[in-house]
Parts: sequence; C-alpha cells; structure tokens
Amino acid sequence: MALLAGSHAVDDIYHGAVAALLPFFIAGRHYYLLTWLTIALSGVGVAAFHPEVARAARAASGDSQQAMSVFSVGGNAGFAVGPLFVAAVRVAAGTRGTVFLAVPAVITGVAVYAVLQRSGHAPARGQPVKRQDGAQDDWGGFALLTSTVIVRSIFSFGLSSLLALYVGTSLHGGRQGNRYSRPCSWRAPPAPSPRG
Repeated sequence: MALLAGSHAVDDIYHGAVAALLPFFIAGRHYYLLTWLTIALSGVGVAAFHPEVARAARAASGDSQQAMSVFSVGGNAGFAVGPLFVAAVRVAAGTRGTVFLAVPAVITGVAVYAVLQRSGHAPARGQPVKRQDGAQDDWGGFALLTSTVIVRSIFSFGLSSLLALYVGTSLHGGRQGNRYSRPCSWRAPPAPSPRG
C-alpha cells in the first residue's frame, strides 16, 4: 500500500505543479502551444493512472477504508507539494532546470515496474477481457459520468490555472517570479541604514 500511496503522491505532484508553472511558461515565456501540448499529454497520463491504481489500491487494501484513506492522502499530499517542488527546482536551477521535475516520475515508474515484475503481476498482454453473461454496456451512464468529469475538470483546472496566471501577471507576482526564475541574478536586499 505504501508504494501505491507514494505513486499516487508523485502522480498528483504534477497536477499541483501545473498552476505553479503556468505563469512562467505562458506569461513569462509565451510557450502557449508547448504548454498546452504538455498539459494534454499529462492529462492522458493522469486519466490512465487513476482508475487502475485505485482498483489496485482497493484490491491491496482488502476493502479497508483506512488503507484507502492512506492512498487518498498520498494524492492530496502530492497535490499540495507540487507548487513547493516547482518553486524549489526553479529557484535552484531556473527555467532550464524544469527537466528535473521529471525525476520523481521516472524513479517512481521504475520502482513500480520493478515491484510488478518481481511479484508476477506484470500486465497480461494480448488476453481478451471476459465479459459476464448478459452484461450490457450503459453508454448513457458512461456519457453522463464522462461529461460530469470533463466539466468538473474544466472548472477546477481552469480556476487554479487562471488564478495563478492572474496573480503572476496582475498582482505584481510576475516581478517576483522573474526575480526567482534567474537564481544567479537575485541579490539580498540592502540592510537598512541606522538612523541617528
């Protein structure tokens, strides 16, 4: 369960990181298309990850609500740590250091793959999924659920992204962001002069 909660945390770090990166890539650098493509690719990865890992966590927990809570807290912690992680990398390495944001994902991917290989739970390839007799697809319910998730995601992601852009560009956060995006150019403020 620890590996599942940890991988959930790492996955959701990037959800929290997006809002922190937008002011730098859109307002500061005007990387509109590249940013959009990266977010779209990330969304596909998140969409593929969450249903499967939630199913695996439920199976590993033995239907324990406490274990599922640990799994959920992993995701929430990752979401909260995302902006802090971005800030630390950007202060230490600037915009060019953005590639280092991929390090936790690569390490986690390798760890999960190794555990799956060792435990014999590697994904089966080429085996068709068996359907229960008489089971019917509920396309209407699927369409409703999918539409709800899409609308929720648009509002949630849109609000967090636009709020970050607004703060970064309109409330003088842009100047602070530019100052910290070039760590070598930052200087400590001068000490106040004594009044006498």
